[in-house]
Amino acid sequence: MLTLRPTKLETSPVYAHLKDYCVFEDGVMVGRMYELRPPTPPGAAWFWTILARGLGRGRVKADDRAVNFEEAKAAFAANWEAFKATRVG
Repeated sequence: MLTLRPTKLETSPVYAHLKDYCVFEDGVMVGRMYELRPPTPPGAAWFWTILARGLGRGRVKADDRAVNFEEAKAAFAANWEAFKATRVG
């Protein structure tokens, strides 16, 4: 099961309201998801990335932008599952 934890990275007070999460599975950090600083391109308010290495890289989308938080979570989860599937013999 994937869980999100705030990164708690220090940033300029101007951007302190933007959300920033590390993505964990079974206590291991596997990615990151954060709200982009404005101005953002249309349909790209969030960025997600899979940080794990392995055979799945290159075969599965490892990062992208999303319109909103819910879409970013869904895209990350779908691509993470696909990434894990490529690692299984």
